[in-house]
Formats: sequence, structure tokens, C-alpha cells
Amino acid sequence: MQKAYLFDIDGVLVHHENWFFEYFSKSYSPDALSVLKQYCDGADIIKCDRGLADSFQLIEPYLRKIGYSGSIENFFNLKNSFESEGIDRDALNKIRELKRRGNKCFIGSNQDKRRKSYLKKVLHLDEIVNESYFSCDFGFVKPENEYWEIVHKKIDKHINQISAQNIVFFDDREDNIESARKYGFTGIKIENRTRIHKELDILLS
Repeated sequence: MQKAYLFDIDGVLVHHENWFFEYFSKSYSPDALSVLKQYCDGADIIKCDRGLADSFQLIEPYLRKIGYSGSIENFFNLKNSFESEGIDRDALNKIRELKRRGNKCFIGSNQDKRRKSYLKKVLHLDEIVNESYFSCDFGFVKPENEYWEIVHKKIDKHINQISAQNIVFFDDREDNIESARKYGFTGIKIENRTRIHKELDILLS
């Protein structure tokens, strides 16, 4: 039975030793990082990831609170520039080869609409995978069960009547892996860059 391979982005195909907000907050007040974490860990970012709100608008009050006076567009340009350095081009090339050999490869990621557009462009996702599944297009986020249901149905259009267990999902977050496994997917947790390369090398061997 043919399998499908579903890859998260952050922590799987993009790696960072330091989180951008840690780097960025150093130029501001001592509590700047905790303020920015309120956005990253709160309901506002989930609204954006569901496609229900614009990240440019919702993050602005947090940035102003820590004393950032620049444009919101410039902030995200800085963020994108910083994060682009962590792109794992070798892993992406291995996925490209996996697809070239006839395997079905997909992206499964929580992203707002703006970052989705950026990632599709900078990672060349339309060339590398068969299809990308972003939370902002579904109205649901990982680890919600509805997200897996939608992804399953979409992958089924590429591999007719594919069972959930034949969809192999790679993610760095334990809650996402547990939820995917509960739905029926085969979940593989990626702890670091070495692990994703090990898994890809096995698939290509």
C-alpha cells in the first residue's frame, strides 16, 4: 500500500538555535520577551492561524507595548530574514527527490495567511511537494481533530482510499504527534535536524 508523507515546517524543515522573539526582545525592556510570549502563546495568534485575523493587526499592540516604533511590515521583514537562515535546504532537496521517485509528499503546518505566502515562496513548496495544507485555509489548527480530517480527505484525492495509518506525519511538537496518532496517522517526532535527515535517508535508501 502506498504511503503519504506529511511534513510540518517549523522545527522540521526550518531550525533555529534561538527563537526570533528572544533575539528581537533584547533591544527592549526586560519584560519585552514575556509580552511577546503573550501573543505567541495566546488566542490572538490562533485567530491568525485559523485565517480569521491579520497578524499585522493583532501583533501591533504587543510591539507598541514594548516600545517598538517601526512599521509592522519592517518587523515581519526582520523576522523573515532571521528565520530564512534556518531553512534546511538539504532536507527540502531530499523531499524533492522523494517526490521525484513517485512518492506523495505534503506539508502540514499552522500558519497565518501572510507567513503562508512567505513560506511557499522562500521554500519553493509548489515545486517540492504535491500539496501544502495550511491551517489558515481550513479554519482549524493542529492538533484539532478537524484538521486531520480535512488533510486526510485531501490526501485521499492523491492516493485513493488511503488509510490514516499510511499517512506518515513528521512534527516537532508532542501534542501534534499525539493528536495525529489518535486520529490514526503514523506520527514521528522530530527532535532536531539530525532526526529529520535520518528519517529522510531511510525513505530514500
